[in-house]
Amino acid sequence: MLSSAEHQTLVDSAHHKQAPEEDDGHLYFKPNLRVLDHFIRTTLPGFPLEHSGKQYNGPSMLLSGSLSNYVDPSMYPHISRLFPRMRYERLECGHWVHAEKTKEFVDIAARFYHDQ
Repeated sequence: MLSSAEHQTLVDSAHHKQAPEEDDGHLYFKPNLRVLDHFIRTTLPGFPLEHSGKQYNGPSMLLSGSLSNYVDPSMYPHISRLFPRMRYERLECGHWVHAEKTKEFVDIAARFYHDQ
């Protein structure tokens, strides 16, 4: 079993690998693009699905923060073609919806789950 200090050292080390320091002392995110490319090509053949004509017709939900630019409403028609039964929900918050609006996130997710 790891001591608290050992655990924190491992966590800090993992974070540092994903967020190396710039010369000015600021951290930045550096994704491993080679691994991501390999994962997409081997795990998601035919990606992007929009060009394959495939769809997921099961229940799905897109829950995003209205103050985040990660999911722009202009993307909804494209997403809807892939997930025709998509339920859209937006909360007034940033990208980390589950952390910024925890109660609302849980309420919406529970309602979605129980509706299925």
